Amino acid sequence: MLFNDKGTDYWRFFENLKHTDVRVLPHISTASIMIIDGEVFIFSYENDIQTIHIPQISIATSFSLFFDDLWNIGKE
Repeated sequence: MLFNDKGTDYWRFFENLKHTDVRVLPHISTASIMIIDGEVFIFSYENDIQTIHIPQISIATSFSLFFDDLWNIGKE
């Protein structure tokens, strides 16, 4: 998972999960993106948690390629 908010409770939760790699991209986005089985979830954790769910494989593939590029520049 890629985060921009290292040190938060949410970040620590995922950092401690087995089989989960976490990297940080400071100042890239105020949202988190999760891609699972051809579906995209975009989360905002500001005052009220909001989620956008996109159940489309072509969009998930596009986000996966974008994620791979960001992962390579993320810091452990």
